[in-house]
Amino acid sequence: MKMQPMTKLWKYCSLLTWLALTCLMAIVTVDAAQVTITYTYDTAGRLTGASYSSGKAIAYTYDANGNVTQRVTTIPVPEIHVKQGSTDLPSGGSYSFGSVNVGSSSAAITFTIQNLGDATLTLSGITKGGSHPTDFTVTQPASPVAAGGSTTFTVKFTPGATGARSATITIANNDSDESSYLINLSGTGATAPTGNSYLLWTK
Repeated sequence: MKMQPMTKLWKYCSLLTWLALTCLMAIVTVDAAQVTITYTYDTAGRLTGASYSSGKAIAYTYDANGNVTQRVTTIPVPEIHVKQGSTDLPSGGSYSFGSVNVGSSSAAITFTIQNLGDATLTLSGITKGGSHPTDFTVTQPASPVAAGGSTTFTVKFTPGATGARSATITIANNDSDESSYLINLSGTGATAPTGNSYLLWTK
C-alpha cells in the first residue's frame, strides 16, 4: 500500500488529534469511564478545545509560530450518589426488604440522595418499573439539592402475593453521566401465620 504524504495527512488531522487517534470527530464517548468528550476546531483545522462531561475543559491556543499552549479548567457539575444508611448504592445497585407477610407492610426504609458535586443537583422525580411496581410505595425527594447537600426519600414494601417480588426505581436528575439513576428493589411475600387453637385441660 502506498503511504499518504504526512503533509496530506495533516489536512485532515491536527497533530494533537492524530496523537489521540482522533480524526475529524466532534464527539467521542469513552465507554469505560462513561465520559463524553466534545472537541472544537478553528478554521485552520487545529484543535482549540476539549470539553469533558465529567466537568473538565481544555483550551488550546497557538502563537504565530504554531506553538500550542494548553489551559485546563474545571467546570462545576453535580454528582449524584445514593446511600441506604451507611451502605453505598451505586446506580444499578440492589436493596432487599426480605420477607414480609402478604397483607402487611415493611417499615419505611429511608434512602439518602447526596450531591457530591460542586453545582446544584436537580431531581426530576422517581419513577417505578419492573415486575411488581405496585408492591413498593415511594415518596418523592425534595429538589434541588445544593452542592455538598442531601435529601431523602422512603420506600415501603407491601407484597401483593406470595413469592419473590421485585421492582425498579429510577431517579431522573441532571448528573451528566448518571441522569437515570436506577436501583433494583426486591422482597418476598410470605404467608401470614394462622391462629392456633389450644385446648386447656383442667383437672
